[in-house]
Amino acid sequence: MFFYLKPTSWTPKTDTIFAIKTSGELHPCTYQSDYHERDKKTYESFIRGTGWKKSKKGYEVPVYRGTTQDEFQAYLNEYGKYCLFFSITGFQLGSGDCVVWAAQQEFNVILSVGYDYVAPFLERLNAINQKIAKRVQEEHGVDVFSNKVQFTKQEQCVGSYDLFYIKPHYSVMAYCLTKPHIDPVTDDEKLWKHYVAVNGHKYVQDNEGKFPVSVKDRLTFLFGKEVAKEYEELMNDFPMA
Repeated sequence: MFFYLKPTSWTPKTDTIFAIKTSGELHPCTYQSDYHERDKKTYESFIRGTGWKKSKKGYEVPVYRGTTQDEFQAYLNEYGKYCLFFSITGFQLGSGDCVVWAAQQEFNVILSVGYDYVAPFLERLNAINQKIAKRVQEEHGVDVFSNKVQFTKQEQCVGSYDLFYIKPHYSVMAYCLTKPHIDPVTDDEKLWKHYVAVNGHKYVQDNEGKFPVSVKDRLTFLFGKEVAKEYEELMNDFPMA
C-alpha cells in the first residue's frame, strides 16, 4: 500500500536471509565466504558510515511478506529496521543508491511518525490518483498504468504514468525529513505539463489564458470538482510540519 516502499528487482526471492548482529542490531549480510582451512563461514555486512563488519555467526532471518500494520510492527520489533527494509527492497538501509532514495525517506518517516499516520495519508492519496487515472482513461483512452502512454490528439507526445500521479513528499530540499504531505508547487507544474501533453503546444498557444492558474482550479478543470475537493482536504489534514 506504500508509494515508494515496494519490492525491486533486488528484493530477496528466498524465504530467509542471513544477518549478523553488531551493536545490538541485526544487519542483513551482503557477502558470505568460506574459510576453507577452518571449514567455517564468515558473514559480512556493509554498514553505511561504518564500513564492512564480519562475523563467524550468521542469523537466519525470515523475509518479510506482511501486508498489515500489525505484521509490519511485529517484524520490526523482532528483527529490526535493517532487515525489514532489506526484505522489502533488497537494498541496505542507508544506501546511497538513487533507486531507493525515495523509499528510504518513506520508510524513515513511517518509523518516525508511525504507520498509523502514514497509512491513511497514502490511502487517500491513492484514491485521488485512481480517480485521475479513471478520468484520463475515459476522456483520452489512455491507460496511465502503462509505463508509456501515447496521446492521439497531437503529433508527438510520449510520456509515462509519472505525468499524472500526485506524489507524496517526505522532506524539504530532499534532506530534512518531514511529515507526509503533498506539494502544490510541484503539482502545479505537473498539471500544466499534463494539459500541454493532452492538447499539444499549438492548441495551448492558440488558447492562451484558457487554462486556470490555481492548483484547485486546474484540478477541477482537468479532473473534476471531486478530485479538487479531496486534494484540498488532504493538504489541510496532513500539513508538512
